[in-house]
Amino acid sequence: MDNAFGSVSGFAKKFPMPDLYRKTRLLMENPNVKLIDFEKLIQTEPLLAVVVIRMANSDFWRFDRKVHTLHDAIALVGAGQLHDVLLGSLFMRLFTDLPGQTLSCHDFWQQGIKRGIAARGVARYCRLPADNRFFTLGLLLEIGHAAMYAKAPELSAKALRESREQGRPIETVERERFGFDYCQLGSALLRQWHLPEFFPQVVENQLRPDQTKPIIRDATDIAYLAHCLCEPSETLVQQKTRLLNSHQQMMVGRIVTREIASHADEIYEILSIIYQ
Repeated sequence: MDNAFGSVSGFAKKFPMPDLYRKTRLLMENPNVKLIDFEKLIQTEPLLAVVVIRMANSDFWRFDRKVHTLHDAIALVGAGQLHDVLLGSLFMRLFTDLPGQTLSCHDFWQQGIKRGIAARGVARYCRLPADNRFFTLGLLLEIGHAAMYAKAPELSAKALRESREQGRPIETVERERFGFDYCQLGSALLRQWHLPEFFPQVVENQLRPDQTKPIIRDATDIAYLAHCLCEPSETLVQQKTRLLNSHQQMMVGRIVTREIASHADEIYEILSIIYQ
């Protein structure tokens, strides 16, 4: 085991919660909060205001009308989905200096967006509620890898090479080398930011849906299927899911492929504005 990483909780503490996200959480927890409170907060970050307006007008998020002002965009999007888009954008800004020779920042987030589209596509097919939250979930499934490469690029790259050369799952190699894998680190990081428990629980269990708690089983199935649909790999350990049989998975795969072709570049352009 390589002790350079330390404990999973200690490693996660290297990434403190941004003040903007802390203030957003406080607003969401305030029963007397008003739309104007969110508007004033977002106005402190002009680029983020652009993200919210463009998201509200995007065909991908499928809101029922177009808007021109931040006030109208927040009213249309709603506090819950505003939280989710803030979350995705802030993580993208946090991890903008990934070592390009091994893990391109652009490629990493493009792949995350594809998983987000896939997760939302599966949720829609299964008629599950809050499906736009599943986009954010898919976007953050591999946030643990972003953290690893940001702080320990050489060790992380070494584990990746070993996984590829030996044909073994990356999470297995990481647990052997570091004492934890990217799923556990991602979960610890999301808890460090005090996210709703839905996110860290699913991220931690994304590769083993048949072993997870019943309350998050459907969401974990969706996370696993997002991996299968976006990055089929011989090293992905096959797990049983309750949501889709093989025929349904093929049907959703075709839907997801079309959605990715139509929207992945647009979504990346919108969400990445915040760190340009």
